[in-house]
Amino acid sequence: MAMSVEEMRDEIIEALTTEFQGHPAFDPAVLEIKVDDAIAEVRECRHYENTNMSDEAVEADLLHFARNIKNLARFDYHQIGAFGESYHYEGGTNRTWVAREKFLDGITAFAKLM
Repeated sequence: MAMSVEEMRDEIIEALTTEFQGHPAFDPAVLEIKVDDAIAEVRECRHYENTNMSDEAVEADLLHFARNIKNLARFDYHQIGAFGESYHYEGGTNRTWVAREKFLDGITAFAKLM
């Protein structure tokens, strides 16, 4: 049986929890929100409502974007406390962020033909 979106979500949360759990301010509840938001964003980008895809087909399609979802959630989690920041300098360290849209590469919308 194929993986479900819920199982993909849980795997992403588990992987990112392992990655972040040593950080002093790690908050698993916030991480879950970031993963859920990333899944919702990919759904929105794909415009499934413009298709006649079944729920099962939508789930199967979403699984192709697990890496995008994980990277979006990771990026958004790291942005906590830096929302809207375009430049950061602290203790001799400069920080710049890659454009968030980079993590949406490869996600194209379904178009509705009239």
